[in-house]
Amino acid sequence: MHLYLIAKKEKVMIVKNKNIILRKIYKSYFLIDITENYLNDECSLIEINDIGKFIWEEIDANGASGQIARKLKKVTVGAVDVFQIESDVDAFLQMLYKLKFVRMAK
Repeated sequence: MHLYLIAKKEKVMIVKNKNIILRKIYKSYFLIDITENYLNDECSLIEINDIGKFIWEEIDANGASGQIARKLKKVTVGAVDVFQIESDVDAFLQMLYKLKFVRMAK
């Protein structure tokens, strides 16, 4: 089941993992788990685009995926279907959830 449907049905919020930080490196954005040990100066970085950055930053203000999608729709230029935006937001949050970058809380 999608996070959007779970959150809508059970009234849960999406919450960031406090160990994940957003950094801009050159012209790209990355989510970084600061708990990694960086052996041999290696770490896992997840590169995200401007929309991913927008969603990440909105998690604090609007922890429900439906609210994030509606806010994204307001700032989107052009005719974009709100259901497509909800689907894309949900897919991004699903990825973050699987990576343990976010969790659900009541």
